[in-house]
Amino acid sequence: MKRLVVAACARKEMLLLWRDPQTLLLLFLMPAIFILVMSLALQDRFEQGGGTVATVLVVDADNSDSAKTVVESLRRNEGFEVTELEPAVDDDALRERVRTRDAGFGLRIDAGFEEAVYADGGEPASHVHIRVAAKIDRQREALLVAAVRQGLGQARMEALSDRLAPLVDFDAGGIGAELDVAYLYGGEREGAAPSSVQQNVPAWLVFGIFFVVIPLSNTMIRERQSGTEQRLRTTPAGAGAILAGKLFPYFALNQLQAVAMLLVGLWLVPALGGAALEIAGVPVATLLLMAVAVSVAALGYALLVAALSSTTEQAAMLGGGGNIILAAIGGIMVPEFVMPPALQALTRLSPMAWGLDGFLLAFLERAEPAEVLGYAGALTAFGVAGIALAGWRQGRRSE
Repeated sequence: MKRLVVAACARKEMLLLWRDPQTLLLLFLMPAIFILVMSLALQDRFEQGGGTVATVLVVDADNSDSAKTVVESLRRNEGFEVTELEPAVDDDALRERVRTRDAGFGLRIDAGFEEAVYADGGEPASHVHIRVAAKIDRQREALLVAAVRQGLGQARMEALSDRLAPLVDFDAGGIGAELDVAYLYGGEREGAAPSSVQQNVPAWLVFGIFFVVIPLSNTMIRERQSGTEQRLRTTPAGAGAILAGKLFPYFALNQLQAVAMLLVGLWLVPALGGAALEIAGVPVATLLLMAVAVSVAALGYALLVAALSSTTEQAAMLGGGGNIILAAIGGIMVPEFVMPPALQALTRLSPMAWGLDGFLLAFLERAEPAEVLGYAGALTAFGVAGIALAGWRQGRRSE
């Protein structure tokens, strides 16, 4: 019996969607246009770089005056915020901190750095390692490398002064050595910088999925106003089966949206002169997990909007306006790395940011499903909370 009710409700919802081609077109065309326009418009901006303050996680395993000179060189640069970690943090742990988007850079100074600074022909640069997050652009990387080189030069000059450099023949080699700089990407993208399309495809994909709030909330409000909702409650199948039948078509629609937006990034953006979305090596399971989690969050949000609204007009304003606010603070409309620090902290409040971060880990770092479980879990919890609050609100309305 329950299966029949679920199937009947799902069929009804699919017919309603099919009879509203304008809404269907909006759900697919709107995010696709945003992907095209923003990817092409911001392509040069991503290549040239931008942003404000970037956090640098520093591990000073040498704990010497020379190492402190390098760190102080970073502190004097207004473009960086230095956070020092324990000297025992190894390179793998530092990489993981940077990978999880806690910071833009990681800087590790090995033990023996000062000895190399003072040694004839020493190579202090070989003791310095920079780790660059996937979200960081080339211009910001160049600024950090320049600041580190300045610190190296200052440490070397202090060593020369200590040894009365004007009176001895001192080899200042090593300062010009290449620093160990590695972008923390997955796959074969070592040394590449993120492109505009890699930001905008997942960003507007998430935005498009959340816009399912409009048709779903409007359908539920019309059923409430027409009395259909009351008649459905009299069926013996129960509220769970009815709700499952309602949500399944929209869930399937969300997955189709995700596939369509990926195809836009793969084929349509490069056809118009932009960079193609690189998905070689991206785990399909990770993309599927994130698409499912974002859909659950969006459906929970839609049910809550429907429960809080009395008319379809209210639902359109609350759902559509809420989506725009969540997108604005979630790094969808404006990439997180160009926001000031206060706004960067605010992005953590938006479920759209959680979805975007999970997709970015998949695209930029080839993250496995286990690596995005935190984002997927937060989105799922948000969706479940929305469903629970909607049920509570609906129960109060029926009293």
